Amino acid sequence: MEKPQIRSYQPGDESPIVELLGQAFNDWPRLDTQCTPLEHWTWKFLDTPYKKSFITVGEHEKRIIACEHELLLKIKLGKSSRLGSYSSDQAVHPDYRGMGLSKEMVSFSTEQRRSFGCSFGYWITGNPIMIKSYLKNWP
Repeated sequence: MEKPQIRSYQPGDESPIVELLGQAFNDWPRLDTQCTPLEHWTWKFLDTPYKKSFITVGEHEKRIIACEHELLLKIKLGKSSRLGSYSSDQAVHPDYRGMGLSKEMVSFSTEQRRSFGCSFGYWITGNPIMIKSYLKNWP
């Protein structure tokens, strides 16, 4: 079997990403909105204040099987401000879990953050598997 490839989002990936999020989170975005999940995704990840977000996908046999989203944000620390990112809505299709795709996407997005000048990354999770992984790899 060919190994899944990790790459940046490309126009045309929108619907497959939203479909994956729906499978992974059992009906994404789970909000009472007046728009479709695709419209919500577009608003959340493409129509951002900085007009830039880092969206990483895992692709296998021309199918999106993993995704990770990071939104840019600027915070003020004392008299200076820093550009960073907030990681949101990461998913791996159930058939591809346990293959290290999540870790590969995090490494890929870390390089994207660096190239854009972000000085920090921020994320929150309640997923026990992710928490265990992060704690194991904590410096």
